[in-house]
Amino acid sequence: SDYHVRHLGIAERLSNPHITSALVDNNGRLWVGTKFGLNRYDGTRFITYDSLSITGNKINAIIEDNSGRIYVGTDECLCVYEPSDDTFNKVWDEWVSCILQTEQDLLFASSNKIVVRNNTGMIEYESDDLGTVISIHNINNQIYIVSKNGLFTFDRNSISKIPVKELDGIILSSEAVDDHIYLGVYQRGIFVVDTDGNVRKKYDRITDGINIGVVCSMQNDLKRNRIWIGTD
Repeated sequence: SDYHVRHLGIAERLSNPHITSALVDNNGRLWVGTKFGLNRYDGTRFITYDSLSITGNKINAIIEDNSGRIYVGTDECLCVYEPSDDTFNKVWDEWVSCILQTEQDLLFASSNKIVVRNNTGMIEYESDDLGTVISIHNINNQIYIVSKNGLFTFDRNSISKIPVKELDGIILSSEAVDDHIYLGVYQRGIFVVDTDGNVRKKYDRITDGINIGVVCSMQNDLKRNRIWIGTD
C-alpha cells in the first residue's frame, strides 16, 4: 500500500516494449534499454536514442561508472554518454553483452573476451571456451564470469574455467550473493554454487516443487535479504 505502480510504454514514446536493461543514475534519471533503442525518461515521456545517435539497435547493458559517466553496451559497440551535447561516443567497436565497474577499472564482455578499460586504455583477454557472457561479478575483489557455457574466474592475466560437476545445461542468468553465485539454468532451475564450483543448493521442480521454468533474470535485494527472480 506504500507504493504506486504506473505503466510506462509506447504511449510515453518508449521505443520498444521489450526491455533489456535499465539504470537510475546518480542524477535520478531513468535510462531504459530495449531491443530497438535506448530511452531516457524525462518525467513525462521517453527521449529515444536510436541508431542515428547511438551505434547498434539492441541495448544489452547500461552502467554508471565511478566518475558518473554513463556507458551503454549494444549489439555493435560500447558507447559513453557526453552530457554536454547529449550524444554518445563509441569507445569499443564490437558487441558488448555486460559491463562491471570495480574500484579501479571498467570491465566488459565482448566476443569470447573480457576487456579492461582503465586510465591507460583497453586491455583484451581472450578465451575460446568463454562464449556468450551473461554477467561479471566481483566477489571479495576476485572477478568471476558467468557465460552460457559455465563459470569462469579472471585474475587480470588469464581466464580459467571453474568446473561445476552437476551443471548440465545452458546458463541464462546469474546473481552474486555473499560468497555464492546463483545460476539460472535453462529448464533446470537455480543452482547455488560457491566460488570453487561446488553446488551448495538446487531449486527445481523435482526437489522443491517450484514452477520456476526459465529464469530470465535475478536481482539481489540487499535491504530485505532476498532475491527477485524473473521467469518466463
